[in-house]
Amino acid sequence: MSFPGFRPINWTAPSGVHALMTTRSGGVSTYPYDSFNLALHVDDEPDKVRRNRSLLAEHAVLPEQPLWLNQIHGTEVLVVNQSPPVSNTADAAYTQSSGKVLAVMVADCLPLLLSSASGEEIAVVHGGWRGLADGVIEAALACFSDSPAHAFLGPCICQQHYEVGDEVKDQFAGAESRFFQPSAEGKWLLDLAGVAEQRLREVGIKQITRDPDCSFGDTEHYYSYRRDGTTGRFAALIWREEIS
Repeated sequence: MSFPGFRPINWTAPSGVHALMTTRSGGVSTYPYDSFNLALHVDDEPDKVRRNRSLLAEHAVLPEQPLWLNQIHGTEVLVVNQSPPVSNTADAAYTQSSGKVLAVMVADCLPLLLSSASGEEIAVVHGGWRGLADGVIEAALACFSDSPAHAFLGPCICQQHYEVGDEVKDQFAGAESRFFQPSAEGKWLLDLAGVAEQRLREVGIKQITRDPDCSFGDTEHYYSYRRDGTTGRFAALIWREEIS
């Protein structure tokens, strides 16, 4: 029987690059974190979160435990090599090393995966509106010596459910204003993934796969902070094999 806690990602990345999305099913956490919560910072029982993380590593046959970031909606990129990082506070991670599992956790924000054409360089990005406005995608792209060629935009909150105020819209200028639809006085519906896709295309990335799932709307498979308030986190993971 297949494990319901994750699914592989169907995108255009080269052979040797592996990626998956987790779901909220198949774990041991109880309400309101039921059941495959992977975050230690949301007041779930730590032992249950660690058990969920172990289940993920076991059933996905990961080469090692994922590098879990302390995400703060910033633009810091953790460059991962064979030495343990001094700090894991970052909202993106990049590596050229094989066997290093990069991960971001989300519950409405956009999980973004990147790969070079060769597959020798990979990255993962946590894309909330603040991080996108401040340039977290651009910061991750700057780590690549070979321009990224493949991108995957994972499940996030869709535009119809993501109402923001003028203070958010004011952070985005020019052509990106088209990703805001008026909702009410001083309120707008933001297409978060649309902004990210636009920025990727502006730097020449053409192989972009966009997952249509909405974290807010799909209560069975995803956690949503906007929908539930107190809730867990699902994750996007990426790693690569040694390239001979």
